[in-house]
Amino acid sequence: MYTVNGPNFWSAFAFYDKGRSPDSILAVMDDQIARLQAAPVDSATLARAITKARADLYAELSANRNEGIVDMLGQLTLFGDDPARINRIEDEFRSVTPERILNTAREYLRPTNRTVLLLNTPEPK
Repeated sequence: MYTVNGPNFWSAFAFYDKGRSPDSILAVMDDQIARLQAAPVDSATLARAITKARADLYAELSANRNEGIVDMLGQLTLFGDDPARINRIEDEFRSVTPERILNTAREYLRPTNRTVLLLNTPEPK
């Protein structure tokens, strides 16, 4: 995700109890998306999201005995000719504002922009 300059493919996975319908799960997801589209997120929520993004970044960088750093440097060089960007990624997280999230949710998180796949697993024998 650090090598794309613009919208990207995003996916969400939901595992649900067979006693619930897939549509009920989708309705809950739609409710949460509607909240993002209705008003800016509060500062505490944004702070938690930035902390989570930082944790995910460091997990990726330290993967496979720090091979993640080498991989990230290679990607940043290949796709942006800017390996030093690795030192600015955290600043990019902190540049996200509640208004930017609101505008992005309104622009891209529309039902017409999604594909829903349902995987039915066989019942155990």
